[in-house]
Amino acid sequence: MSAKKSLPRRLEFVYYDEDDKKVVHEVKKLALGHSAELIEAFNDLPKVLKGLVEDEATSSLFDGTHGENNEELSLVNMAVLIGNNLGPIMRVAQDAIINILHVGSGVEKQVIESLGLDEASELFLTIVKVNNLGAMQANLKNAMALLFPNREQRGEKLPKAADLMMSGSKT
Repeated sequence: MSAKKSLPRRLEFVYYDEDDKKVVHEVKKLALGHSAELIEAFNDLPKVLKGLVEDEATSSLFDGTHGENNEELSLVNMAVLIGNNLGPIMRVAQDAIINILHVGSGVEKQVIESLGLDEASELFLTIVKVNNLGAMQANLKNAMALLFPNREQRGEKLPKAADLMMSGSKT
């Protein structure tokens, strides 16, 4: 078993305030106890998914036109997809996105509301990077395979790690 190093515990996010002064904010890796807040913020997204699916500009996020089945996108690929479509998403899911950015970064909501789309998407990607969400997803997937080794042999799908985390299930 090879040891893997975690990413830095903080990354800088640079933006300009309303007076065009450069501001450097450190986005810190969320401690385990606070990561539940980020998961809860992400849980607000299903409430707005219906609006995203019905909105002409964002419906392509859900129709499988991005080269792979959108249900099978990794967290990192989904984050990039969201980052690339943040403008249309913000129209429909603004409050949920602002809350995710606030909880994940510690930047005040008023400041987030004043960010440009490029800055908001950069902040989102910084949150994904500093918390190493891709590695977390891979680790949970591997853990599920170890915890439920016979399910795949029986043709059953493993429970999605994100679903277990979001539902609090202890299958």
